[in-house]
Amino acid sequence: MASILALGDSYTIGEGVLPNQNYVYQFSKLEEQKTTKIEVIKIIARTGWRTDNLLDAIRLEAINEKFDYVFLLIGVNNQYQNRNIEIFENELKLLITKAKSYAKKKNYVFILSVPDYGFSNFGKPTKDKISAEIEKINQVIRKNALALETKFIDITPISQTEQKAYYCEDELHPSALQYQKWAEEILKHLDK
Repeated sequence: MASILALGDSYTIGEGVLPNQNYVYQFSKLEEQKTTKIEVIKIIARTGWRTDNLLDAIRLEAINEKFDYVFLLIGVNNQYQNRNIEIFENELKLLITKAKSYAKKKNYVFILSVPDYGFSNFGKPTKDKISAEIEKINQVIRKNALALETKFIDITPISQTEQKAYYCEDELHPSALQYQKWAEEILKHLDK
């Protein structure tokens, strides 16, 4: 039996899809087919959360247990709300350190890149600006994930498509299909 902790925002809860269609649940189903039954899935995430909101929620949650898999995906709302990137980086470091503290094994902490919503219908009018800013955010995430000895998983290329099937009805958030592709990408990194 195994457990998952997922920390993040709308991309973690799966805004616009059924609860069992987000990347966390889809990963759990793929992992169960491969090896381990997932008994516990704990998600601390909410639509609109920035790094500071997630830090506050983690403090309130007062997590005492350890998890077999820990996922962190945060930053799009920092970008969307034009927050200072240095503050983002400082808060991200705290979040990665927290994520590591909740993991049974340090090599099972996964930091995901932020998807590029510039390719969505919602983002198309300012696609170049969004894509450039998301790339900067992801450079910070990649650098700090590696510096803090956690696995960085780049799911951004999967999101860089205008295919309608990759978006839910709001034409912004990922569809179940896109989340499935993220889950498959995470699975590839398990034994690396």
